[in-house]
Amino acid sequence: MPSLAEILKKGPKKSYMAQLGYVEREGFYAAMPADSNPLVMYAAFDALARGGGDLASPVETEEMMKAWQSAPDGGLEGFKSALLAANARKYSAYGVFFFLIALVFDLIIESGQNAFFP
Repeated sequence: MPSLAEILKKGPKKSYMAQLGYVEREGFYAAMPADSNPLVMYAAFDALARGGGDLASPVETEEMMKAWQSAPDGGLEGFKSALLAANARKYSAYGVFFFLIALVFDLIIESGQNAFFP
């Protein structure tokens, strides 16, 4: 895995947060070797960003990368737990969003029934 400085250097810095030093997904992909598996790159950045989109905190990224590189098992267990936590966070947000949409639809249907079928 490339260093954080390499990743930040290769990023396009399209957004304000990226200009402040946040790690961009495109910069992470550009810093990886050309023969890297795209699914692995996606999963690695998702774990670094904690499931939160296209930007990752540089402080948290540096801490995770150091922990993964210094682990005796090559960082596999730390990577797996970070990826699981990121996906759990993402799917729980989807679940909450689905619940809120269902609640709004229920209120619309109930209001329509009360308005047209008293």
